[in-house]
Amino acid sequence: MRNLVKNIKNKEAAAVYYAGTALSNLAGSLTFAIYTIFLLKNGMDLFQISLINVIYMVTIVILEVPTGAFADAIGRKKAVLISSIICSLGFATYAVSRTIFGFAMAEILVGVSSTLIYGAFEAWFVHASSKQGFTGKVDFVFSQANIYAKGAGIIGGVIGGYLASYNIAAPFIIGAILCFIQFAFFLIFMVDDMEETKPLHIKKAFYQIKEIASTSVKYCLGHKVLIWVILGGATLSFIAQPLNMFWAPRFNEMLGDKLYIMGWLWAILTGMSLVGSLWAKYMLKKNKSYTYIMIFSIVLFSIMLLISSLSAIAWLAISSFALHELSRGIKDPIQLSYINKFASEKERATIFSFESMVVTTGSALGLILFGLIARQYGIPVSWTISALLAVAVIPIYLKAKSAEKNL
Repeated sequence: MRNLVKNIKNKEAAAVYYAGTALSNLAGSLTFAIYTIFLLKNGMDLFQISLINVIYMVTIVILEVPTGAFADAIGRKKAVLISSIICSLGFATYAVSRTIFGFAMAEILVGVSSTLIYGAFEAWFVHASSKQGFTGKVDFVFSQANIYAKGAGIIGGVIGGYLASYNIAAPFIIGAILCFIQFAFFLIFMVDDMEETKPLHIKKAFYQIKEIASTSVKYCLGHKVLIWVILGGATLSFIAQPLNMFWAPRFNEMLGDKLYIMGWLWAILTGMSLVGSLWAKYMLKKNKSYTYIMIFSIVLFSIMLLISSLSAIAWLAISSFALHELSRGIKDPIQLSYINKFASEKERATIFSFESMVVTTGSALGLILFGLIARQYGIPVSWTISALLAVAVIPIYLKAKSAEKNL
């Protein structure tokens, strides 16, 4: 820890990247466990909440490429600083809003903030560390930063639950303050990178979205494994994304409106996801195929979610939902590895960008449908439908396995 603080004072890029990543995730995670409950207590219904979250996703899809071009044009440090200010404004807007329009505006602000910092901070680190003579492995730094991010996210979720018990808007207020602190931190410790700026071509940036989609579709149509794997991932996101929105209000009601417990539940669910990722790594070492692992995770997902949706007993509903979260921890790294295996070196970045767009679109559509179902028939019914639909994804991955044999 002393070395980390010393390296930050010396503006060492890796140390600043570690601390900045942790601080950013700490600010964001304060609201993770109570986000949906906050909106419900401010008069929104489950369908409206889903629409609000869809606005964030649409913002991400539309602006991901253009804001990357913007960061290259003005300098990545400036992009990260602007992101921090907009993030602070987004959280503050949430704290004071009471209408769907106010919450939608807050989501747009947070979405713009996310697209500005995503990629720009990583690109800044790679360039700055190279200038400083960094000889370590960049992949190791990214992996280590992810651990810091997860740890900060767990801590933030727990703290957010306690803050919400005091005042439901408090996590957003503190989040806004932390984003401003983040701005000050980056202003002081990020070394400048102005020599790396490029001309800004907004039209060209938007054209790149079309180009990414066009190139990826053409490549995937000629590579059936990828098209099935991406379709499977998008379908699972369609089914699973609404669960991220609905677990907190359901369990909070079952436990008697004890918001501080939601923070601890968030920590447990995040921990189970990490265990799932480690389990996936273990199965790969045992030479289990990607298809086997994906189908195993889907079956576990479906069974545990079905038990959780049908149970009126709090401990059973929560524990089975936690095991469902473990299945998602298994799925995520395997899905990425599956795509990485069959994407060519030349097209890999484009394929992953396309996959991100498709998965985000699937998540948005799932939020709309299951938000409507949850509002009309209740959260348990929407979860039951999700659990049953998940089984229908298995044939998609079997198709991918079949396509592998034809390569």
